[in-house]
Amino acid sequence: MLFMNQSLVKNWSESVSFSPKEILYPNSIHEIVEIVKLANEQNRKIRMMGSKHSFSPLITSTDLLISLDRLQGLINIDKVKQIAEIWAGTKLSTLGNELAKQGYAQENLGDINVQSLAGALLTGTHGTGNNFGILSTQLEEVTVILGTGELVTCSREINSDLFHAIGVSFGLLGIVVKMKIRVIPLATYEYKSKRIIVEELKNNLEELKTINKHFEFYLFPYAKEIQIKTMNMTLKESKSLKWEKWKISTLENNLFFLMSEMVRLFPKLSRIVSRISAKSVPNSIMIGYSHELFSTERKVKFNEMEYNIPKEYMVEAFTRIIDVIEKQKYKFIFQLNVDLLKVIIFG
Repeated sequence: MLFMNQSLVKNWSESVSFSPKEILYPNSIHEIVEIVKLANEQNRKIRMMGSKHSFSPLITSTDLLISLDRLQGLINIDKVKQIAEIWAGTKLSTLGNELAKQGYAQENLGDINVQSLAGALLTGTHGTGNNFGILSTQLEEVTVILGTGELVTCSREINSDLFHAIGVSFGLLGIVVKMKIRVIPLATYEYKSKRIIVEELKNNLEELKTINKHFEFYLFPYAKEIQIKTMNMTLKESKSLKWEKWKISTLENNLFFLMSEMVRLFPKLSRIVSRISAKSVPNSIMIGYSHELFSTERKVKFNEMEYNIPKEYMVEAFTRIIDVIEKQKYKFIFQLNVDLLKVIIFG
């Protein structure tokens, strides 16, 4: 087991920082059980740490912090039931590649793939699509170490109350060490990014929601143009994504970073810079596997806040948001991301 003395820990956006007394990196379930039992004896408090991609002080601790970075990888796949068993510390980027090698994929993913599997599934992380719930709705079984040190397996049939509660538990109901999730056969998707005007979105929103398996859009402050992104299964052959990925990364990271720094130094430029940013949205098409297309490289640091509203109020909501930005003259250029998904209560 790797042990680290007190050191400064920061989240991804660097908005949260703290210094736990100890950080432990256990190599096995047995080691975690022993840690929990010893912590009880010494009256110590434990917090879990994934990839630190949280904008809130979720993992803040002044005592004992545990990382599952040494418990990673695909354990096995039941190809008849299409259920994969995975170590909870597995990074989503790693999992996507490992599943693909076996001919499988997760049915839905979010925009970021740096999180650990447990970190993503237990914090309400979501993707897009009218027929999908949050990522934890993919769960079929969970192996968790309770605060007493007891190792428990739960599912819809076994310890069902715990299973229903643990789906969005933020690591507070125990240390999840293994997960079984539903997977689907590996398929090729066509990703499209397109720049349209706001009125065109309003006129075609119902169709866009209905005909696309995955659909989301980005509003730019003070701009008439917006970005829409869609993803759908295709029979077309996959193509190399290096050029398109490089182009998108250059625009969404390098160029956007320079624009963000410019507005930070000169806030009055926010209106014109945001409009330039909107006009720079590429009309692009990529064809590849889902785990290659869902995720986006994010190098520009930001803090995020999310709201969930009924989709029938979506147009009214973002129209009001645009109006408030215009009236209050807020000086920022970051896009407002609108995801569409089916609201499914976990369990």
